[in-house]
Amino acid sequence: MNRSPQFPKTEWTQVVQVIGEKNAESFDALSKLCEDYWYPLYAFVRRQGAPADEAFDEVQGFFEALLEKDFLDGVDRNRGRLRTFLIDAMKKYRAKVHRLRKRYREQLEDVVRTTLDITVSKDDLKDELRHLLGAFS
Repeated sequence: MNRSPQFPKTEWTQVVQVIGEKNAESFDALSKLCEDYWYPLYAFVRRQGAPADEAFDEVQGFFEALLEKDFLDGVDRNRGRLRTFLIDAMKKYRAKVHRLRKRYREQLEDVVRTTLDITVSKDDLKDELRHLLGAFS
């Protein structure tokens, strides 16, 4: 596995194998690309200020999304470097993850707030009930 934060020189023959027909050679080429680019992308995310565990999760999620959607099929040697393509894709992926986390956090806060309102309302009702029952004793 590549442990350098520097992105490797793109081996376009590997990329072409990945984008081409899906077979054992394309799987091996894809595996090699993932190994070669995982750590540089991780280092990139860490340089953006993410803690180690968050950076690890984001890079893993990025590669999972990349593999599920045959994302590399959009790579074109004539349009620029693979490194640039992956960094741009990682930035977009991170922005999406952060939007989803923010939305999840807001929804969770709403649930907690509603739950607290219900709890407060129950307590208010109990106090009122005690007060009413005390009036009849």
